[in-house]
Amino acid sequence: MRCKQSVVVSMGKIVIMDNGRKRLSGKCGIKGCDAKLSKIIA
Repeated sequence: MRCKQSVVVSMGKIVIMDNGRKRLSGKCGIKGCDAKLSKIIA
């Protein structure tokens, strides 16, 4: 199942990539959804 909604990310981690940009990764916070989420935030 892929999550296509605006959701709260649980267990989120911010990782700084080699190019200096920040990526937020974690799991979907909706009950019953186990999708992994990853988004560049800066």
